[in-house]
Amino acid sequence: MKGDNQKKDVLKESGKALIVQNNQINEVAKRIQEVEAFLKQLEEDNTENAAVLDGLLNEADNLINEINLSNTDILLNSEEVDLLLDNLEVDDTTHEEITILSEIKSIQGSSETNWDTCISDIENYGYSHNIDLTKDPFEELLTLDQRESIRKTIKDDYTIDVNVTLDKLDYFIAGFSGVASGLIDSFFVGMPGSSKLGNLTNQATDNLVVKFAKKIHQIDKKNGIKFKKNSQKSIDGIASAIGYLEERYKVVYDARYASDLSDLVGVDGIKNKLRPNNHHLLSLAHSPDFIGLFFSILDQFTGKTSLIIDGKLQRATRKGGTEQFQLQGDTFVGKIFCGFCNWLGHIMSDIAGSSGTRGHSNGRIGAGVAPGFYELFLLFDYGSFNVNGDQKSFSQLMTQVYEKGYDARFSAATAIPVVINELFIRALWAMKSKFYHKRDWSESLPFGNKPELRRMLLIGYGALCLVDAGDAFLRSKGETLTFMLHINLIAWGQFSFKALIEVRAMYMKGALDVESMTKDLDMEWSRLYAQI
Repeated sequence: MKGDNQKKDVLKESGKALIVQNNQINEVAKRIQEVEAFLKQLEEDNTENAAVLDGLLNEADNLINEINLSNTDILLNSEEVDLLLDNLEVDDTTHEEITILSEIKSIQGSSETNWDTCISDIENYGYSHNIDLTKDPFEELLTLDQRESIRKTIKDDYTIDVNVTLDKLDYFIAGFSGVASGLIDSFFVGMPGSSKLGNLTNQATDNLVVKFAKKIHQIDKKNGIKFKKNSQKSIDGIASAIGYLEERYKVVYDARYASDLSDLVGVDGIKNKLRPNNHHLLSLAHSPDFIGLFFSILDQFTGKTSLIIDGKLQRATRKGGTEQFQLQGDTFVGKIFCGFCNWLGHIMSDIAGSSGTRGHSNGRIGAGVAPGFYELFLLFDYGSFNVNGDQKSFSQLMTQVYEKGYDARFSAATAIPVVINELFIRALWAMKSKFYHKRDWSESLPFGNKPELRRMLLIGYGALCLVDAGDAFLRSKGETLTFMLHINLIAWGQFSFKALIEVRAMYMKGALDVESMTKDLDMEWSRLYAQI
């Protein structure tokens, strides 16, 4: 914002300089015309004076011949010549030309010092010559035709147009991509516990956690850092990796039971609601998003645990508090950085489940962390849904969905058909734009505000969500919990986002695309600035 204001000020000041320059050019042109007229008059006077002078010289020659002064050099009396020259009067208007030229030179010379001095001289010049510099300078600099041309350019290039025209091929591409991605979601994603792609994302998460733990273990071993547990163990599997990270990144807010909290004021019923299989969801600091980062650092500073119970934010004191869980760092910034590292390390220790449930022959994968921003569902403690014969609110329903395995690992599996749908539509739109419509590659890049592409993505996600909802309905047979376990939350989130963009575009019909205009103006400004 500050940079934009500076650009506006410089642009306005430059306009003032152009007005002064135009005034000077007009004044100089006026003076040149006066000088030319004066020189023409002077030339005529010189012609007349030359004839008079020739006549005098002839008379002098005749006089010399008459008095016969053969040995005397007769020269024209200097006083007579001076008298003739005095008759060649010079107009005082040349003084004004000298004055205005000196002022121009003064302003031009000031530009060699600094911009502020130059602007000050320009304003002084405008004041002394009765030039109004308070108005918009470009209203005087631009002609009516030029202003109309600029308005037409802005209207044609930067006005939001919602009149999107899609042909049959566009509809086919978007619909086919959405349906195909929906079928991939139905047959290969499914629901937690029986997902083919879910098994791949679970294994990929385990590999990530093991690599992360090995890297941290090597660094700690090199620096001589040891712990009471696992300090001499090598990282040989997911269970040992999680165990090492749990000990390495202990945090004050990791309360699995109500008994871990000493202050239960205002959190009635927490004993029956905070459990090991849902504390990663109820504890806001366990969220893998910026909401989780904020509450993680807040809880580490205060020694409390931030929870969402019954749709309300509750904060309870952890036993031991900051005495048992001392936040490292000598300065405030250092503590913030250490708090961030603890949050990231603890997320990595929980994302693949706990060490007590992993690495056993029963194949349990434990409760990982919730998907990003999933905790916002807990704020909607409204409605009544039949879950196995019991009436649950929406927040309670989504809590049970998480407890059944809908965590970040399964969410990664649901993202696969979403990514396929996005890439497929964008790629085919770019190919059609280039080879069918014969556009340039710069116009065919599948990025930015492309109305046709935006509409095709909306259609594609609509088809994907339609197939997803139909599959969930058929497989759940009306059971609410099973229905929600089959719903692809990322696909529905993308569909909602695309719909909001389309509604916004329709609402903004005829308005300016300020983002594109600002981008182009910044590019032009940078180009001009580089030439200075």
